[in-house]
Amino acid sequence: MATQEILAALETDLSLSGKSPSTCTTYMACVRYFSAYVGKSLVQTERSDVVRFVRHISQERRLTPATVKTYVCALLFAYRVTLGKTPNKRASQGPRSRFMAAPTIPKQQPKAKKKAKAQPVRSTVRSY
Repeated sequence: MATQEILAALETDLSLSGKSPSTCTTYMACVRYFSAYVGKSLVQTERSDVVRFVRHISQERRLTPATVKTYVCALLFAYRVTLGKTPNKRASQGPRSRFMAAPTIPKQQPKAKKKAKAQPVRSTVRSY
């Protein structure tokens, strides 16, 4: 299956899945970028291609964890729904491991509030 055929099928699957138009557009862009990055059809990609890509967008391009998660979710949708591939487990990783999972986004620590400076007390007595 050629990349253009996969992208057309992905677009159909996204619209039929009930995802918002914004999500469809974003997922399509993510999968196109991944396909261009690896330089081969999604059918021919391997786990190492995905790992290299996620490392590229998170470390080299320095995208936020939320954006990296969007890319991973787009790829998961493409592989699971459009291509019908179930990610393979590796025996050495144990039964609970997954080929590719959406990363967790670390919670940001709340910033300490700055103390307000004391305002000088104004005298209520006016001089005339």
